Amino acid sequence: MLLHLIHQFWNEKRYIEHCMNREWPHGRNFAEPLKADKLIRLDGQFFAELICQPGSKSHCESAESLSGGHSRFNSMLYVSLVIPNRFHWLRDKLENIVSKLWDVTFGRFIFVKDLGRRDATVEVATMKFIRQHTSIPVPKALGVLRYRGKQHIFMTRLAGKEIDDRQWKVYSQDTKDAILSQLRSFITQLRQIGPPPQSPPFICNILGGPIMDHRLCVDHPYGPYRDEEQMNLQIRQGLTVDRFAEIGKLPKEVTELIRQSHDLRHPIVFTHNDIAMRNIMIDGDRVTGLIDWECAGWLPAHWEYVKANWTEFYVKEWVRDLRTFIPPFDMENEADRAIGWSRSWMASLDIPFDPSWDFSWESWKAQNP
Repeated sequence: MLLHLIHQFWNEKRYIEHCMNREWPHGRNFAEPLKADKLIRLDGQFFAELICQPGSKSHCESAESLSGGHSRFNSMLYVSLVIPNRFHWLRDKLENIVSKLWDVTFGRFIFVKDLGRRDATVEVATMKFIRQHTSIPVPKALGVLRYRGKQHIFMTRLAGKEIDDRQWKVYSQDTKDAILSQLRSFITQLRQIGPPPQSPPFICNILGGPIMDHRLCVDHPYGPYRDEEQMNLQIRQGLTVDRFAEIGKLPKEVTELIRQSHDLRHPIVFTHNDIAMRNIMIDGDRVTGLIDWECAGWLPAHWEYVKANWTEFYVKEWVRDLRTFIPPFDMENEADRAIGWSRSWMASLDIPFDPSWDFSWESWKAQNP
C-alpha cells in the first residue's frame, strides 16, 4: 500500500508539471505564471484548470504578482491540491479495507445502523419492548457507538434479505400469501398491545416522547400529541379545515372528505409506522423479521394503513396487497392523499406534557397483565 501511495504522489506531481508546460489552444505557453480560476474534480482527484483568456494581459500580469512565478506556483498548487487529497484517498482506502474485513468477519452476524445525528435511544428501547411483548422477529440491540457526532446501533443481523419491488411482481401467489399471512399476524400482535400508561392515551413513542414520522414533519421528531384532533391539526399545517381548503383552493367535495376524516376518532394502537418492503426481511416465503423501528409508537388505528400507502405508493402490486394484512381505512387514506404533504413545515402547538408521567415498561405491564 505504501509503494502504491508513493506511486500515486509521483504520478500526480508529473501530471501537474506536464499541464504547467503544455500549450493552450490560443497560443499562450502554460509555463507562464497564470491564475487558477477554478478547480475541477475528475475520477476522485482535484486538478486546477488554469485559464488565461486571449487579450487579457492585465489578468496574467496580476497573476504573476500573486503566484511569484511558475516555480512557486507549481509548488503551491501541488501542496494545496495534491497533498490534502492524498490524505482523503488514504482514509478512504483504509475505510474500504476495514469495511471489507468487517463484511467477511463480524459483519456476517452483526448489522450496524448509522443514524447520523439522530438519537438511538428510542429505537433501541422499542426493539427491546417488541421482543419482550410479541413473537415478532426483530433484531437484538447489542450496543450504541457514538463516533464523530453520529450514533450507530450495533444489532444482530437477521437472515434473508429485504423484499424487492421487482421480485414482488413476479412472486407466485402461494409465496405472496405465505408472506402476507405472517405479516398479518405481526400487525395483529402490535395492535393488541395496550395503550400507553396515561389517560387519555397520548400519541407518542415507546418512551412517551415525540414521534419520528416524515409524513408529519421531516426535520425532527414532533409531539407527543394530546389526541388525534391535535395530530390532525399538524397534518393540516395548523389550519382549520375551511382555511386549509381555502388556501389550497380545494373543491367542496374534497373539503368535506377531509372534514369527515378528521372528525373521526380512532382507537390508539401500537404502530410500526414504516411498513415498507425495505423493512421486511424474508428468506424464501418465510418472513425473518421486521426492521427499522425508529418511527414506531402509539398512533391512531388508521395511520398504519395510511402511512404504508404513502411510503411506497408507486408500487401498485404492493399497495394492492397492503389491505390483506393491515386493516384498511380507505376514506382516511383518500383524505390524506387530498391533503398532500408539506415537507419542511412544523406546527407550533401547545402540548401539555407532565414529566412526572410514568412511561416505564413496569408501569405499562401493571396496566396490561
